[in-house]
Formats: sequence, C-alpha cells, structure tokens
Amino acid sequence: MTNDELRELNKHRQIQQIAFLSRDLERSMQAWIDVLRIGPWRVFRFTEKTARNLKVGGKPVEGPFAATVVLACALASPALASDAAVTDKALIAFRDVCLATAPSFDKAMAAARKFGVKPQMDLGAGMVGMAPGNAFSVQVRARKECAVTAESDPDPGLDAQFRGVVAEAGGLKADSLAPGRPITLTLHGRTYVVRHDRRGAEAYVIIDAAGL
Repeated sequence: MTNDELRELNKHRQIQQIAFLSRDLERSMQAWIDVLRIGPWRVFRFTEKTARNLKVGGKPVEGPFAATVVLACALASPALASDAAVTDKALIAFRDVCLATAPSFDKAMAAARKFGVKPQMDLGAGMVGMAPGNAFSVQVRARKECAVTAESDPDPGLDAQFRGVVAEAGGLKADSLAPGRPITLTLHGRTYVVRHDRRGAEAYVIIDAAGL
C-alpha cells in the first residue's frame, strides 16, 4: 500500500497505541504495512547530541549512544475494533486474509498462516488452503478473487457481522448495506463485489468486478 492509501484508510479508524522492540525495523515496518495495513511510518534517530538528560532504569546515560524510534498510525475501526465484535472465525479470516490484502491478494496466503492455514493445492492461477480441523478453507486467485468458506452455521447474526466487516473495510455505514445482497465495494481504486453466500455453507467472497 502507498502512504496516500494508508492515510485514506486511517480516516475511518480510532487511535490506539502500542509499543514494541524490533531487531529489524525495515522488515517490521513492511510487515505491518503488508499484513495489517498500518502506516505510514516516520523514523526518528537520536544520539547524545539530539537527546539530552536521557535516563535508563533511572540512571543517566553517559557517553555516545544511538537510538531509532519509528511511529505509525496504529488505528482501529470504532464499530469493529477487536475480534470480540466478530464472533465467526471464518469471517475474521475473511477480513484479515481477503479484505486486508486487496487488491492483489498476493499476501493472502501469508496472512492466512496466522490462522494456521497451510496451502494444500496449487491451481496454477490460484491457491487453496485449509485451517486446522477443517474449520474453514481459503481460496485465492491473484488479483481476481479471495474467499473463505466454512460449514453452514444457523447463527442469524452472521450476515449483520459480515456487513459490519465490509463496512469497516470500505469506510461505509453498515446500516446502509442491504441484508443478504451482494455489496459493491471500492478498495484502493478498484471495484469489487463482496457477498455472503449461505447456500449449503458460509462462503465469504470478494471478487474483482472487472472479472464478472
């Protein structure tokens, strides 16, 4: 994602804050952008000439030193700020694996590893993987389609959760999306059709509208 795309995405999120240490800042920053869509990043470098009265463990730091701090907009949607708001694991996977890796879906299978999914079938232009215990499957066709499918679930609230997840991704209002209907969604300048198909299973699908 570009910095401009990240800034646009951040308009629909609320501020959260965490801190972590990394042995490889460049790699860490790129991973946060590719997998979690968090950024842009700003890099600050400090030495004994630019940071004074520095203390570590309550004791003044003496002599030369160097420190690097990177900051980014680590934000979350007000409606669906955590997995607690979305109870269906397959839908959480659809959000993090498919919606989060559009438009290329090149990182979809890498993101799926977070859920224990391992690619099991290479279809040439696409990949299929299964979560542990056959909880759900992930199907990816690069730049065209990404889907997560699970066994049928009688929970009547799944469609509302689905609309909430899609609304979050596209900066839309969930109550503006018609229940049980395909949704036209624009992500990063491309138009997609997103749907929740409940015929015999729970299939969460995003497909490039140009391919329809």
